[in-house]
Amino acid sequence: MPKHRKYPKNFGLIIEEPRPSDWQFGVSAIDETPINPSGDWSNFRPAIEYQHYPNFDTMGCVSFSALNCLETLHNFKYGKIINRSDRFTVVASETTIKGNTFVKVGDSIRKLHGTIDQGRWTFTGTTREQYFGIIPQVLFDEGLDWLNFYNVNYEWAHPPFAAQLMQALKTAPIQVTVYGWENPVNGIYQRTERINNHAVMLFNYKEGEWWEILDHYDIDVKRLAWNFHFGYAFRYNINKIKLMKLVRVPKFSTVYLVVNNIATPIGNEKIYQKHFNDPEWKLIEIISKEDLTKHKIVDKMIDKELVKNVIDKI
Repeated sequence: MPKHRKYPKNFGLIIEEPRPSDWQFGVSAIDETPINPSGDWSNFRPAIEYQHYPNFDTMGCVSFSALNCLETLHNFKYGKIINRSDRFTVVASETTIKGNTFVKVGDSIRKLHGTIDQGRWTFTGTTREQYFGIIPQVLFDEGLDWLNFYNVNYEWAHPPFAAQLMQALKTAPIQVTVYGWENPVNGIYQRTERINNHAVMLFNYKEGEWWEILDHYDIDVKRLAWNFHFGYAFRYNINKIKLMKLVRVPKFSTVYLVVNNIATPIGNEKIYQKHFNDPEWKLIEIISKEDLTKHKIVDKMIDKELVKNVIDKI
């Protein structure tokens, strides 16, 4: 952890109001199933990464906290730790010396640029100019390719009252705006009415007592008073995109595994029923014989155990 340093007037948050067209928690099309009823994401937090360097600040608090939310949610849903490049998102989303907005970073991640692995664009320089260097086209291509595998959406959880935040935390960690930071009292940062200047990840709470956030500036885990003033709250959702599907023709029980326009017979529906009931799989798709013949059909039935292994890994 870096030594405590004097806090800046702003960490890189540009405040904007939700637009009428933006989705809102509770009334949007995003899945809001309470997958984590405790609202505690402590065991799924990513490794901490700091937004500042000895000679400059990236002003990337919005990007850092957004990726922390997505990485935590991915770790929970899929049991796999990922680490996406903060630098790529900070630069690709056009973060300035004043910072960035929730929506601009969110749109960069979900549709404009995607994300890349942390190790693909490391930083060994010393200046802000070097950090904000030109992103190689191959990395832009990798970011967009990532969007072929993941579907990302966002919505506002606004206004961020306690009841709203507790409910939202059952579905995902939440990106929130705060004022950072006044001196804590008995280890807890108290409410202030000063204008929010920072974005962090809210990941846990004890009702009536405190909230816990992941900061990426100095002390990573901070506890905030129950009545702490959160200006805005933003919820991300991430889902894997299935690159394979299972199909069959009406009145026939043979099921085909379709991958890259190649249809391979894998057995009958009963054999693989337990896989069709997997919540990550949509129901088996019924297609016409004509549509099936549009695919290249493999004559030989694939080994059942091989298919099982393939499906389990998807």
